[in-house]
Amino acid sequence: WTRAASFVFTQHRPNLLLFHPLNTDGTHHRYGPGSPESIAALTNADRLVGELVAAIDASGRRAQTTIIVTTDHGFKKVDRYIYANVALKKAGLLRVAGATVAQCDAYVGTQGGIAFVYITDPAKRTELLPKLKELFAQTEGVDRVLDAATDAHALGMPTPAENEAMGELILYPKAGYAFTGSAVGDVVNGPSINYGGTHGYPASDPELDGIFIAQGAGIRRGVKLDRVRNLDVAPTIARLLDVPLPTADGKPMTDVLAPK
Repeated sequence: WTRAASFVFTQHRPNLLLFHPLNTDGTHHRYGPGSPESIAALTNADRLVGELVAAIDASGRRAQTTIIVTTDHGFKKVDRYIYANVALKKAGLLRVAGATVAQCDAYVGTQGGIAFVYITDPAKRTELLPKLKELFAQTEGVDRVLDAATDAHALGMPTPAENEAMGELILYPKAGYAFTGSAVGDVVNGPSINYGGTHGYPASDPELDGIFIAQGAGIRRGVKLDRVRNLDVAPTIARLLDVPLPTADGKPMTDVLAPK
């Protein structure tokens, strides 16, 4: 992929080239942050970026090129996984055929550091909601059980009435725990070499911080940033390209951009 990106840059002179070294995310999931394997993956990604920069230098277009290195999330180490749909199965609210969910009154969609509980039949909401709150409040590893109808806005999320894709309950795990969506096995499982780290936790968690490095054409020299918002990365790149993004939620990072 690095050779392909270098070829595209030198031969086709794109206005925008996106390059994604896949090994960093996959390795951090498998072995966890801070592991020798994950450090090796970051070292390799650094080498690949260096090879692409060398190709930019060799093209003679470095002075006209902006280079941005960024990530959309960090990672947290996971010691135990909560199989929330297994908890529903044990409570008689979900049934499986093999490893496939065959029928359910409720279902949990998981994103590692957060999970959403859905009630499949709106007519059963009044009956099931208090039962589901109690079930997950008593589940090992669950830290908070929030009612999306009343708590979603404080978290920057829509309520179920505003967005049908929103769950009825929002679950947060305790430290060292994460959610997974399988409905097979025990409710809580111990460490696994297959998944030693994950993300999806609140963006306020400093371990979820990524990186943002910008250098080259259009970038102010010597600026050190405290924190940046993911929402502002695309508008900043768009400003460099003179492309309007009128519907973007974020704004260009003017502290980073050199005056024109």
